[in-house]
Amino acid sequence: ANRGVAEGWYAWLEKLRTRMDMRIRAVLPGDVGSVAATLLAGKSEGIAPAVREDFAASGLAHLLAVAGLHLGLVMAVVMGVCRFLLAAWEYAALRWPCKAVSALVAWLAGGVYVLLTGAHLPAQRGWLMAGVVVLGLAAQRRPVSMRGLALAASVLEVARPQVVVGVVFQMSMAAVMALIAGYESLQPRLVPWRGRVRGPVGWLLGHVGGLALVSLLAGGATLPVVMAHFGVVEPYFVLANLVAVPLMAVWIMPLGLLAVCCMPFHADAGCLHLMGLGIRCVLWMAHTVAHWPGARLAVPHMPGWGLVGALLGLCWLCLWRRGWRWLGCAGLALGLLSPWLVARPDILVSPDGHMLGIRMPDAVLLMGQSRDGGVQSAAWAQALGLPARPWAWTAQAQTADGALTCGQDGVPGICLLLRGGHEIVLVLQQPPQAGEEAGDEAGEGPGDGPGALASLCAGADGVISTARFGLVCPQAPLRLDRMSAWWQGAHTLTLSGPVRVRAARPSGASRPWMLRPGGHATPLLPLARSE
Repeated sequence: ANRGVAEGWYAWLEKLRTRMDMRIRAVLPGDVGSVAATLLAGKSEGIAPAVREDFAASGLAHLLAVAGLHLGLVMAVVMGVCRFLLAAWEYAALRWPCKAVSALVAWLAGGVYVLLTGAHLPAQRGWLMAGVVVLGLAAQRRPVSMRGLALAASVLEVARPQVVVGVVFQMSMAAVMALIAGYESLQPRLVPWRGRVRGPVGWLLGHVGGLALVSLLAGGATLPVVMAHFGVVEPYFVLANLVAVPLMAVWIMPLGLLAVCCMPFHADAGCLHLMGLGIRCVLWMAHTVAHWPGARLAVPHMPGWGLVGALLGLCWLCLWRRGWRWLGCAGLALGLLSPWLVARPDILVSPDGHMLGIRMPDAVLLMGQSRDGGVQSAAWAQALGLPARPWAWTAQAQTADGALTCGQDGVPGICLLLRGGHEIVLVLQQPPQAGEEAGDEAGEGPGDGPGALASLCAGADGVISTARFGLVCPQAPLRLDRMSAWWQGAHTLTLSGPVRVRAARPSGASRPWMLRPGGHATPLLPLARSE
């Protein structure tokens, strides 16, 4: 019965969110409506990929993820309005704890906002921390502290332990921890400075300086996580946030909250149009900053120990209060430099064994064809921090440095990679058998496919084929093909020093859901009897 009630509430809530989304898009079509629907109803499916790229390259991607910033803005507006109304009521102002009551009302309103936007993990974390703040205000204790963050993290870990390895949990916790520690350390120095600078100039400097400090603390703390999970660095994120965050705080979110309150009375169109003006400014800022030179710098894949070292260094830096806290900078710096401290693979083999990637100084050369080639090439480009482009392996071609040569001895589909003192033969298509080529009745001579391949394999350190080997190059010390990919998954080869091969499943696996070699949609599970 309880499960049925919960499912009924969930269905009603989803229907309400869908109706809000349709109403917002009817008033604000296009990208403006998509962003507004994301902020007010958590419906981010309609955001165009180009808009997402602009927000990501400009360091404004956090504005599209309903998290602590949006929740804090909603609660601040509700708390301010509620406290003003209670202060204007003489009875409540003289007898009630208006500050605590306003905080409780704001927290409840924040919970409604979390439900309306889909109850995503960052919003849940922010709402739990806001509950600790409300308790602190009610008990006249310090509202924002590391204990509140630890309590919110513990609750999330107990409820959903898998969130610890997710990018959302890591980014939100790192950002909030850095903000708490940063303001705790810098507040004694900032208060005297703000007291000496008064007037409009002082207000403007304080406002800009506060936003810049927030962007630096949060952006610097989340930089290792962004590098590890997304492989990019956005150097202009501070400038973009100086404009976008104030607009979000004083214009977009207050008007959006007012529009939600007016929706039951069908009087939300004016508020949505005004909200759209602010969103257009944010879209313009994101597009402009994203197209500046060097707005998005690609970095190689960060190893696991690099991310762990960076996060441990950040925790050491933020949690301690004495002078030895600065030792955490060593771990943080080591983690940030780790992508350039490890050897990058020279050859990559796709999980299905149909496509190869060759790392060159300026790009990743794609060879072969795979069903998931687009996704795979994007993953390789992100992992190596290089653009991916196809390579003409079907014809005679050679790279500028001569390390990669295709069409050796006139045989198409066979390439030779020379790097680190090693020779790796790449077989992209099965060579013709003896006597199959035109003009070569005996199947001998320089154009003979098997003969040319055998001569290449004689001195090679390894052979990689996108087809089954059969009897091709049986004497090669290293042989990888589709069967190897089927059994062990994707492979990487590093040619600096001895040849090192890494597989996704080193010990192999025969799992029930794996297809048979050469089979199509024929799992190893026993089939049900036909009726």
